[in-house]
Amino acid sequence: MITYPIRFETKVSAAGGAANPWTSVSPSGPLSCAIPQEFEGPGGALSPEDLYAQALTNCFVATFQVMAEKSRLVVERNG
Repeated sequence: MITYPIRFETKVSAAGGAANPWTSVSPSGPLSCAIPQEFEGPGGALSPEDLYAQALTNCFVATFQVMAEKSRLVVERNG
């Protein structure tokens, strides 16, 4: 059974300026982040756009896995 409320915590440490990378920390560990070069940032780390795309795709996969399991659907992975 799921106990509510569910809490997700994160902490960010950042210096001013678009050229400065920053660190975001969650219980699973730290992530180095930076504005991508396409937006005149330094690049070389995860961008907010990377994190957004990963959040969307991981949410889709997690939802599919739960629905498949509850429907007793067998899913095979190729590759």
